[in-house]
Amino acid sequence: MPSAPPAILQVFNRYLDKGGEEIAVNQFADILSGQCRFNECIFESAEWKGSAAPAPWKQLVWMFHNPQSARRLREKQEQTPAEAWLVHNIFPVGSPAVYEEALRQKIPVVQYVHNFRPYSITGYLNNAQAMRARQWPRAYLREITAGAWQKSRLKTFILGCVLSSMHLRNQFRAVKAWVAISDFMRVQFIGAGVPAEKIFRLYHPRVPVNVEANFPEGDYYLFMGRLIEDKGIKVAVVCWEILRRRLGNNAPRLLVAGEGPLAEWVKKAAAANPRVEYRGFVTGDEKHQLLSRCRAVIQPSIWAEPLSFVIYDAFDYGKPVLAAASGGMPELVSDRNGLVHQRGDAAQLASQVEDLEGRGQAVRHGMGQSGRKWLLANTNVDSWTRQLFEIVRSAKQVNTSR
Repeated sequence: MPSAPPAILQVFNRYLDKGGEEIAVNQFADILSGQCRFNECIFESAEWKGSAAPAPWKQLVWMFHNPQSARRLREKQEQTPAEAWLVHNIFPVGSPAVYEEALRQKIPVVQYVHNFRPYSITGYLNNAQAMRARQWPRAYLREITAGAWQKSRLKTFILGCVLSSMHLRNQFRAVKAWVAISDFMRVQFIGAGVPAEKIFRLYHPRVPVNVEANFPEGDYYLFMGRLIEDKGIKVAVVCWEILRRRLGNNAPRLLVAGEGPLAEWVKKAAAANPRVEYRGFVTGDEKHQLLSRCRAVIQPSIWAEPLSFVIYDAFDYGKPVLAAASGGMPELVSDRNGLVHQRGDAAQLASQVEDLEGRGQAVRHGMGQSGRKWLLANTNVDSWTRQLFEIVRSAKQVNTSR
């Protein structure tokens, strides 16, 4: 007889800017609320902005332990007695009080690994080459020296102190299971010292947007994402400068969809290169139209991207992907459904665009359909739910055996 679904409390601190982690958290809530006893405790970074925000000195103290967050967790736990807490980002408002309260109540934490925290201050592993056991102090020092978090050495130092305190006080012992969103991330966290038997790889689920993916092809490639250097937008633009020099007006177009600090830089680049067009932030029908008619999606991230929703989007629409050999992306993209270039190598990317152009529409369509098959086989919602429940039960077993 199958076990009853476990009761789960999801804990998340929303960032000021919506990103992939928040999209995933919202999706998990939609799925789990219909599958088990489920509740959420959501903190907001925006709570610490504006006239109603706590005084700066109080924010500093509460980054180490926010008593209000602990109280809210207790209230949520009383509403829905959860057997485990599914924890995502908890900074800054949630604070380490999340782990302290879990330890106090003897509730196992299942920690979702969306980025490189707690072994990187920024979560991006800036200026740290790899995650190795007991090497987090060196990684923190490099990030602090570079002012890697919010471009501020002071802010990077403060968050580094919070994370260091959590390591030194062994607060992460509250985590009884870790969920890595790619094999790459699982290997990284094992390298950092997480026991292999406590960390599980679970790709994000996906409810396909399209019943089929047989869209007519346009004359452009699509970059879609936040306009920051880490996402590789400069690599894409330089690639199209190379293509224009080689092919002139016969070069395919590049459409750039997104917003961010480099938006003005992209606009200037587009003004100088008629084969590049900036569309700004897109959603809804406009996003659908761009994805459905592109020849392929460009994903040239230069940081170790743990997993890419943009690749999910491309495969959902039956489009091949030109991705960087970075992070978890090569797990999704192969020569069956796209091409992989060395990260930061705009010249290689340009050659791959020419290669894909030369193969013709039928080959591109076949590669896109192969990507869609991967998506349907590896991101099934029912399978994800079953695996997550198994992980929660494993965390409960570890918790009771200690």
